Amino acid sequence: MFLRISGRIFKEQKNGLLFTSLLAIIALTTISVTYLTPAYAHITKQFGNISLEVGWTEEPPLVGQLNSAIIVVEKVVTGGNSTPVSNALSQLDIKEKYGGITKPLDFGPSEQAEGGYEAKIIPTRIGSYSLVMNGSIQSQNITNVEIPLD
Repeated sequence: MFLRISGRIFKEQKNGLLFTSLLAIIALTTISVTYLTPAYAHITKQFGNISLEVGWTEEPPLVGQLNSAIIVVEKVVTGGNSTPVSNALSQLDIKEKYGGITKPLDFGPSEQAEGGYEAKIIPTRIGSYSLVMNGSIQSQNITNVEIPLD
C-alpha cells in the first residue's frame, strides 16, 4: 500500500513539473517574440535630392561569416516620394573602414532591392565598420563621407 501511495505522489509531482515547464516555455516564447525582434540598424543619409541607406545584409555581423555591406540609393522627388537610382555607384569610390585601415569594395546590383547595391565582406574583427565615399551620384557631390555600417 505504501508503494502505491508513494507512486501516486511521485506521479503527481511529475505532472506538476511538466505543467510548470510548459508554462515556462510559453512565457519565454511570448517574451522572445514580443521583445526580441531582429535589429534593423541601417542608417539613412540625404545629400541634396539623393538618399543613401547603408547597413549590413545580416545583422548583427558575425566575425568570420560571409556578409554584405548594402547601399540603397534613391532620388527624392516632389511630395516626399522617392525612386530607385540605377547605376548609381558608377562615379562613387567606396571603401570599407575599420579603425584606421581602409579597403576598396566592389559593389554590384542587389537582387533584393531595386536601387540597392551589395559588396561581400567577411568581418575579421569585432568592432565598428564604416563606408567611406568620394565622388558623385547624378551630379550630387558626395565627398569625404563616412557612414557607419552598424
